[in-house]
Order: sequence, then C-alpha cells, then structure tokens
Amino acid sequence: MSMFGTISILLLALMSVAGPANGGGSPITLTNDDIVRMAQAKLPPHIIIATIESANLDFDLSPDGLIRLKESGVEDRVIQTMQAKTRERESGATTDAVTRSAPENSRRLATSKDPAFILHNFRTLLVNASDAQYFDSAQVKAELGRNKDFTALKIAVVDDPALADVTLDVSYTFAWDYPFSLRHQNTSVILLSGKGSGPFSGPRGATSVASELTRLLTPYRIDPQPARPGKN
Repeated sequence: MSMFGTISILLLALMSVAGPANGGGSPITLTNDDIVRMAQAKLPPHIIIATIESANLDFDLSPDGLIRLKESGVEDRVIQTMQAKTRERESGATTDAVTRSAPENSRRLATSKDPAFILHNFRTLLVNASDAQYFDSAQVKAELGRNKDFTALKIAVVDDPALADVTLDVSYTFAWDYPFSLRHQNTSVILLSGKGSGPFSGPRGATSVASELTRLLTPYRIDPQPARPGKN
C-alpha cells in the first residue's frame, strides 16, 4: 500500500474518533471494506476499535463476511467489537429510549442516596473496562448481551455517560482477576463490587465479569416487592 493510502486510512480513523470538525455533521458509516483497509494498513487494533465505537455501522457479519474479514487479517477482538456494536444497534441498547420513557424515575435516582433503591430501579448502564488490559468494554458489553439472566434484569447498556444511571468499572490484577465496581453516575457512590476471573484468557475474563455482575444484581432486580426510596 502506498504512503498516501496509509495516511488516508489513518485520517479516516482519527476523524471518526474525533467527530466532525465543524460539530454539525454526522459520524461516518463503516463497512467491512473500511475495517479490512485499516487492518491491512497495520493500524493498531485499539485504534480500529475506537473508530468502530464512534461511527455508524453497515457491517456484513454473515458467515461469508466473517470469513473474508479473518482471511484479510482482521484480528479477533476487532471482529468481536463489530459483532457487539451491531447487536447493540439492532437491540436498541445504545439509544436513550429507556431514559426517555422514564424521566421521573431517572430524576429520583439522581437524587437518591439509597444503594438498594438505586440497584433495584436503575435502567441504564455504562461499561468502562479500559483498565482490564486483556479485554475491552465492547467485549464486556457483548457478554452482557449474550447472558440471558442479565437480559431478564431489564437493564440497557448505553455508550453515552450522560444517559447512564450507573457505571461498571472493570480493572485487572496480576493474578488474572478482574475486580469491578458498580458506581452511581450522579454521586459516584459505590453500589456493589465483585471480581471476575479468566486465567490466561481475556474473553473468559469478560464472560466471568458479566456473569458475576448478573449474580450480584439479581437479588435486587428480581424482587416481587418494589424497593422504596430511602430518606435522603
């Protein structure tokens, strides 16, 4: 590939991460060909993933599409991000529809200091796995989307911090453990904490975090008696 072609692809990635320069346009739309071009230009996977996170998507993720991506040298974690973002778009999990449908509940959550009440009633969750090292936020979101027990909790995973009731922060220790905490977005109060594990495997770590978070949340969410807001 020529130097001009490499520079053009790099500019494509940077433009989608930064957004339109004039603030008035729309994000670019990425296709499989764009991902292949970036991979073949040897852009680091985290740059490609960041580009996917901030763009509109029009991916072919059929078996033939996935095979062509793999044969073109696209890394597995990039393909997993493509799949995760497409699932989120198709399920509506990255929109603010849930927030718009319950503005009163969101206001009550914003002022509440009762962890049990927040855990029972929050509707939107932001994932931050930037410190997990061996997997990223997209992989955690994908695992949450695949977890049927998490789906039953009726929590929407969002990408915009302004729409999130709570934030899931995931980190890493050298023992292949992935400590995590669920934090109230408005007050930064830690609502619960736990730990996933994934010996020698990032994907297993993401699966473990999703499973453990679901286990900890279930007693608060699957409850025939609705929680009452605490006194502030």
